[in-house]
Amino acid sequence: MPRVTFLPSGKRFDLRRGGTIFRAVLRARLPIARSCRGTGVCGLCQVRVVGSADGLAPPGEPERALSARRRAEGGARDDERFACLAVVVGDVAVTTTYW
Repeated sequence: MPRVTFLPSGKRFDLRRGGTIFRAVLRARLPIARSCRGTGVCGLCQVRVVGSADGLAPPGEPERALSARRRAEGGARDDERFACLAVVVGDVAVTTTYW
């Protein structure tokens, strides 16, 4: 089972392969910005991938479109993914500014 590690807290959550970072965050009872309730519209659930992103599936079309929109607004970096759209396929570590 893949493990999502939340930094700097060090909390970890085992998640079934194919679940999202968003699900792991909620299950770990950590706060996450989500004005769209996890539907991939608002882009507020950005998390920064710490280390390798090999534990995440490549971004799908909805995530690529949202990322392009956020970049145009000056609000996305290459090492960031959207928790509600990022699919976990292996171990990964993430952080955000408010943890």
